[in-house]
Amino acid sequence: AAVNAGKNKATANRRFQLGRLEIVTRDRRNLAISARYKNVGEAIDFAFTELHERLRSAPRRDYDPFVLAATELTHTKKGQIGLADIEKIKVANCSLSIRKRGKKLAWASVHMKNLTNGMLFVEDLAERGIVVDAASGVFVPPTVLDKLRAATARQQALPQARIVQR
Repeated sequence: AAVNAGKNKATANRRFQLGRLEIVTRDRRNLAISARYKNVGEAIDFAFTELHERLRSAPRRDYDPFVLAATELTHTKKGQIGLADIEKIKVANCSLSIRKRGKKLAWASVHMKNLTNGMLFVEDLAERGIVVDAASGVFVPPTVLDKLRAATARQQALPQARIVQR
């Protein structure tokens, strides 16, 4: 098990095993892509590429229950938090959790099925330099995965401040 876990670490976010991608059109018709289809990973990659391109060109991006502004993130129930105050975002077990700096518990947590355009939201946050930790069981398209890795690398390259008591 340990050897297999080590071998699959590089492709951990590229295996689509559980769940489904549900695409909802403007007229509320649904298209579900699940693991029962052959080459489901390729189909989902294509869907994300096409949909993200279209959604990015829209005048307003919908991330309900969140609203993402230039310097802050607003949740419908939790209020506002500055982007600089976000320590990291974790995507695991079908939920997205946002952790505020210096806090042990999540500032906000949302089930992915209740988050509109969830993967575009994660990608947008990573582009703004926020560290997003996607657990190994979460399928992430390659373009989004590259941005997540780049955001993490940028954060790790920053100098770290330490308090030294004398």
